[in-house]
Amino acid sequence: MIVNYEFRKYLNIIFEFSKAHFKIKYKHSYLYFLWSIINPLILFGVLYFLFSKNIGSNVPNYALYVLIGVVHWNFFNIATSDGSKTFWFFMNVVKKTSTNRVSMILGVILSCFYSHIIEFIILTVIVAYAASLSLSMFFIFYIFLLELLLVTSISLVFSVLFSYFGDIEHVWKNVLFFGWFLTPIIYTKEVIPKSLYFIVDVNPLYYLITFSRDILIYGKIPNFNALFIFTLLACILFIVSYWIFNKLIKNVAERI
Repeated sequence: MIVNYEFRKYLNIIFEFSKAHFKIKYKHSYLYFLWSIINPLILFGVLYFLFSKNIGSNVPNYALYVLIGVVHWNFFNIATSDGSKTFWFFMNVVKKTSTNRVSMILGVILSCFYSHIIEFIILTVIVAYAASLSLSMFFIFYIFLLELLLVTSISLVFSVLFSYFGDIEHVWKNVLFFGWFLTPIIYTKEVIPKSLYFIVDVNPLYYLITFSRDILIYGKIPNFNALFIFTLLACILFIVSYWIFNKLIKNVAERI
């Protein structure tokens, strides 16, 4: 009973931080989080208009192919960017209380995940209309968990590094800038030279996007070997990130 109470209390704290982040981020916006849905749709429209006749001419269901990539990238971009600035968002709380720091990061990521869920609901409706849904659709929830694990791992490390070095924000922005071009969102892996395959192969987003495309476009269950290896590596990354976080989190209130 005590364990259940503590767990519920921890979840409630995460939820409260997610609401606080939501209010801070969209304080002066009339459309609130709708912008996080409108922006990727606009980006998708531009990309499809520009590349559907050349790069996408040989890709089945190219519109869905691009949209799935954009939706994943949008969440990864927003969640890791905001996650890395968690202690800046909650500066007063960090300075005045000893509230669990991880719960703050999870709250920020949960706040970003709200719009991601809505994006995927819209995407599912489009898939049902343009292609077809199959029982493999249920595997998408597992992909969500892997995606959250990846985003949390990155946010744990960069949030604490941000408290040491303000330039980390700019470093991560540049990583995301290059990452956009190095992730097969508008193109397939096969169009790049084989000598550069390793760049895609070490990109975790490539696998998450590929898993989702297999599920939503092709109605296939993702390759179990690839899924198992990715899960194992994602868990190892989280453990290492959590260890780094605990090593560097001391005196964070004095550094922000």
